[in-house]
Amino acid sequence: MNILILGATGLVGNDCLEILINKPSIKNVICPTRKPLHPHEKLTNPDFNTWLNDIEHNPKLLNTIDAVICCLGTTIKLAKTKEQFKFIDHTLVLKIATICKQANISIFAYNSSLGANINSKQLYVQTKGLVEFDLTQLDFNYLSIVRPSLLVGKSRPEFRFGEWLAIHFTLLCNPLLPKKYQSIKTMTVAKALCHLVMTPSKKVVILESDNLQNFL
Repeated sequence: MNILILGATGLVGNDCLEILINKPSIKNVICPTRKPLHPHEKLTNPDFNTWLNDIEHNPKLLNTIDAVICCLGTTIKLAKTKEQFKFIDHTLVLKIATICKQANISIFAYNSSLGANINSKQLYVQTKGLVEFDLTQLDFNYLSIVRPSLLVGKSRPEFRFGEWLAIHFTLLCNPLLPKKYQSIKTMTVAKALCHLVMTPSKKVVILESDNLQNFL
């Protein structure tokens, strides 16, 4: 298989890359990024903006891709404005997903968030809910959506105090929380996403955080 990863410099996306390049059944992993990744014989790593411009003008460039794992996303702090946050987390995701559909890619997996809800008043989960809804309208043959809770993994390049505090609080409280709300390792989420695109089984699969452990 040839698999496209969107957001390969993020925690979950990078773990997906690590998993896939070590799978004998995977021929090539395509990861368009703004910052270069560490080279690997199975990795194709084009500049994100150049790649996006190319596929917008010629979706057929994606014809060799069998499946997509989308981990694109940001935060209000990094995006700086609500408009830019919505552009990255919704507009950009849907633009690329639409091009993938035009290129007849049949398998698409999206890393969403616990509590994703189009009717929420909270911007982050509302946006994730909107992306989920719009992806279902694209009618992929196989669409998988995972909704992880608070992610625990490698350190991010930028320090996020709120996230750091939440992770440590949640780790202390994990035994007391319902499984759905317990923090989850990024590698666990990545394993689920990789499994879902490599062995798709249903038209639409939506998995909450407590179900992702099944793919370990």
